[in-house]
This record gives sequence, C-alpha cells and structure tokens, in this order.
Amino acid sequence: MSGSRKALIVANDTYDHEGLNHLLAPQADAEALAGVLGDAAIGDFDVRVVRNEPAHVIREEIEDLFSDSRPDDVLLLHFSCHGLKGDSGELFFATRNTRPNRLGSTAVSADFVQRCMRASRSRSIVLLLDCCYGGAFSTGVKVRAAGDVNVFDSFHGGGRGRAVITASSAMEYAFEGDQLADSDELSRRPSVFTSALVEGLATGDADRDQDGWVSLNELYDYVFDRVRERNPHQTPSRDVEMQGELYVARRSRPVTSAAPLPPELQSVIDHPIGSIRAGAVTELARLAHGRHAGMAIAAREALEHLANDDSRTVAGAAAAALAGDLSDTDPPALAPAGDTPGDMPAAAPVAAPAPDRRRWIYAGAAAAVVVAGAVFALTQFGDDNDGASPPAVMTSAQSFTAQSPWRLTIKDNAQGNDPGCDVTVQRVGAAQPLAVPTDVYLPVTVQVRDSGEFRWTANDPGCLTQPRPGAGEVKLPFVPEVLGDTDVFPASGLVTVEALDDHGNNSCDYELHDASDGRTLDTKVQEKGAGPVQLDPLGATNVYLSSRYCNVRIR
Repeated sequence: MSGSRKALIVANDTYDHEGLNHLLAPQADAEALAGVLGDAAIGDFDVRVVRNEPAHVIREEIEDLFSDSRPDDVLLLHFSCHGLKGDSGELFFATRNTRPNRLGSTAVSADFVQRCMRASRSRSIVLLLDCCYGGAFSTGVKVRAAGDVNVFDSFHGGGRGRAVITASSAMEYAFEGDQLADSDELSRRPSVFTSALVEGLATGDADRDQDGWVSLNELYDYVFDRVRERNPHQTPSRDVEMQGELYVARRSRPVTSAAPLPPELQSVIDHPIGSIRAGAVTELARLAHGRHAGMAIAAREALEHLANDDSRTVAGAAAAALAGDLSDTDPPALAPAGDTPGDMPAAAPVAAPAPDRRRWIYAGAAAAVVVAGAVFALTQFGDDNDGASPPAVMTSAQSFTAQSPWRLTIKDNAQGNDPGCDVTVQRVGAAQPLAVPTDVYLPVTVQVRDSGEFRWTANDPGCLTQPRPGAGEVKLPFVPEVLGDTDVFPASGLVTVEALDDHGNNSCDYELHDASDGRTLDTKVQEKGAGPVQLDPLGATNVYLSSRYCNVRIR
C-alpha cells in the first residue's frame, strides 16, 4: 500500500457557554486513543489531536484531513464531545465557543463533515462518533428537533469506502430553549465507547479471528460487546459502505493460538482414505506461509499430525513439507514495530469471498484432491487484445525484462483464506517500486512506462502477475476486460464513460490519461444511478482510462 494513514481526534470537554456542561472523558479518551493509533506496532497512524478549540479551527483541521488525501490513504476522524440538535433537527458537534442559539456559526455541523468526506479522494474513511447525546449524523439531517434521529440517514449517498461507528444508535437528548436537557448526570459519565476502542486495540483482543490484524468489523464487534457489558442501555451502531476489509491496526501481541481451519479442509485431513488426506498437504503448506497468523499455526499443527499418519504417503508428504520451507519458518504474526504503513493491509476495493462461500475443489475418482490456490502455476489469462500470445503467468520472486510501454495484470487466484494480492514490482536499480494497486481480488491491469529488468514479490503464492507487451490498442466503443487501466484508444473529442457494474460502490472514479506519458488529463466521479460522464482528453489523440472499482463501457 502506497497511501498514508492519518487520524484526527477532536476532543472538547470545556465549553464557554454555561448551558453546556463540562465533560470528564474527552481529554483522557483523546490521549489514550492517540497513543494506540499512533503506535507504530499497532495503528501506525499519523495522529493529530485537536482539543478545546473553537469551531473555525476544528473545521479547518477537518477540511485539511480530507482535502489533502489520495485514493490509497486511510483516514480516521474521531469526535469526543457534545452532540447537539438544532431547531430544525440538524446535528452539530459542540466546540469550545459553541452557543446553543447560534449553532450554525459556533459549532461544527454534521453536514460540513459529510461534505468534506464526500469530496475526499480517499477510499478508506472511518468516522468514530463518541458524542454524549447521541449519534445522529445525516445528509442535512432535516428532522424534528425533539425525538430520536437515525444516526446513519446522513450518510446515504456519502460515497464508497467510508464507515461510521457511533457510541449510540440515536439522538437521545436535545436542547430545550437555551439549555441542554438532562445533561448533569450524563456529563459525568466516563466514555465506555472510546475506552473499549482503546482496550481492543491496546490488548489485541479485538483480533477475534487471530490473523494478526484488527479489521474494522472485528473492532466494532469487540466494542459492541464491551459497551453492552458495561452499559446495557447503550448500543453502539455502525454503517459501512466499504467493500472488502479495512484493517485498522496490527495485533499488539503475537498470535499464539491456532485458529480453526476451514471445515472443508478439515474434512479432507480427517478423511479415512489416505490418498485424500495426502491432498490436504499442499494447501496446509500454503496456509502455513500465509498472512493469517492463527491459520498458519493451525496448518503447522495439522502437518505435524499428518507426519505421524499411518499412511506412508501422507506421512512422507507432510514430513517433507515440514522439513522443507516450514522447518525454519515461524508462523506469520504481527509485523515488527517500526514497519511502514505499506505493511498494513488496506481496504480491499473488491470484497473477498465470504468464508461460507469459499470452495475447496476435490477432483478425480482416484481421490486426488486439488485445493483451490494450489494450481496457480497452471493458470493463464486470456489472449491479449492485440492478438499476441500472452507471456507465461509468473508467481512471486521472479523477474522479467520489459520495454516501455507495457502492461502488467495482477490476479488473485487463491480463492481461499487470503487477504487479496499485494504485489510489489521493482525495476532493478530504481529507488521506488512501481505504483500498482494493492488488495487485488479481481484482475487489474496497470499501464507501465518504464523499461528495464523488473522483479516482484507477492504476499501470497496464489497471486498471479502477467506482463503484456505494448500499450494495447482498442477502438471505441468498448468494454474493458479487466479493471484498472484500459488499453490505449483514440480520442477525437469528449470520452463518454458509463458504469455497467459498480460492484456495490456508491460511485465510480474515472481518470483519463495521455497514452504518451501517462499524465492525468481529466477526472470524473459518476454517482450510483447517475447517467454517463464525459472526460476531456485536452487535445491528446491517444489515451487510456483508469477505473479500478467499476466495470464500464467507453464510447
């Protein structure tokens, strides 16, 4: 991952207006949360804390966070303050100078935050709301000033790649005139929500599947359970429009316990026919090298068990696996402290198959078992658009020589318990690797304008990489076969693009590039359900389009 990880923590516990009671929790919450998020061995975020500042300062900080972002950046915004409703039902976040009868000018509106999020280029945005009086956050939030407000109405249409987690599900208190109703008792309560966030990250207990990483969904599940244990009347809620998994942090302690193996694989290990049991060895060896730390331990233990199998074929295969690459390899666990943000998995642009949909392939009357992901070396992509026979598909740690321009296609062929493909491609002698997508599940193609000898590594042996000569050539109209960069096509005027499959995203991002040098000519966002958009080639005669998350038609 080439993006940055940035977090902004907004904490307000002191208020100038007498109608807003001081809070006890925000300062401590902010310090504790900043500690775990900023820890290089855990969150590895670049954290900024803004405490007890006036509204205009906080608005500027929020706008800076979202405006200065790139698609691969992971952005996190946390509020710990009073949440207030205006007369028309709009939600505001109280700041030091907030006046209850002048919320529009002295508080930070939910609408402002929403607009900043929608304008951001980041595809991985997390908003955490620990507001004492609710969780209503909406696109305009035009509701009654009294009564509950659905916290997530405001995020509909907020764009893909964003997640909202709130301390409670609805706005439970509102202003009565110029005073905050029923505020004395609640203002003295410490925040169980942020405390649970910090606890789950600091201890690593939020890593419930024991893969060595804390995903956003795992963190929410942990926080939900902890908050409900401590306060049954408070219900944390979430709303996520993000395909794949976003990893918030590394596990703070090494994984020492085995995670359950997939039941299909376990059934092969336990099968009464020895030749079928032998078929599990290849997949166990792959899992033992995988990123899932708990699964790696389980795979090693299973191989040790099979090494004592009463079938000499099974025992020999398992012993060979253990005596080979596995003998001196510790099971994957937490990346060491000080690793760069690139070692933290990012949100997967296309969702990985759900666990209950993963398939293990068993083939042959002779009981030979082929496990998905073990046949990657035999897989080829289809013929190229230019009619040339595609070069052989390569796996990790191989090299090739290419002459600019050329294309690189990355495909995840494992189809199992894998986190998607993170491929690092480096030209020999170059200081920086090529800019290629991370967390790849569906095939993605990248146009490359660099010549020389290239080498790469991948996080999983099921990641296939295929160099293709030339920039390719297609004629309008056409539908790209894969995501990412298209082949080169001529442009005599505006280029019209329409989404055919948004893969569950709320919008599609398009970039039009000059084929001669790769520079960006125009960018557009097509909202879900909206009509086609047009991009300006700015006089370039040969161009290509980037659309990583949506299948499109170009005409």
